[in-house]
Amino acid sequence: MEVHGVGPVHGPQNIEPAHRSEAPDAIGPIEPQDEIEISAEAQALHSVSETPEMRAARLERIRQQIEAGEYDTTERLAAAVDAMLRRGVDLDL
Repeated sequence: MEVHGVGPVHGPQNIEPAHRSEAPDAIGPIEPQDEIEISAEAQALHSVSETPEMRAARLERIRQQIEAGEYDTTERLAAAVDAMLRRGVDLDL
């Protein structure tokens, strides 16, 4: 690499603010583009998590698991204790 002298040096220059292509007010407020409407029927279905028949079937499966000795697991016990602690249940026996 060869250097042949010093190039031209310019003096101090003014600092100017950034230029904007549009004024902020010209853009206007941002309007939402997507909307969702949940029907009354869908809201009713959501509020009812299970029918009496579904509950009976779930309870029957749990009864069968208890009878087979498969229901009481370490994970279920830990989940039950966590839920009780979140609710503030006193565990002193």
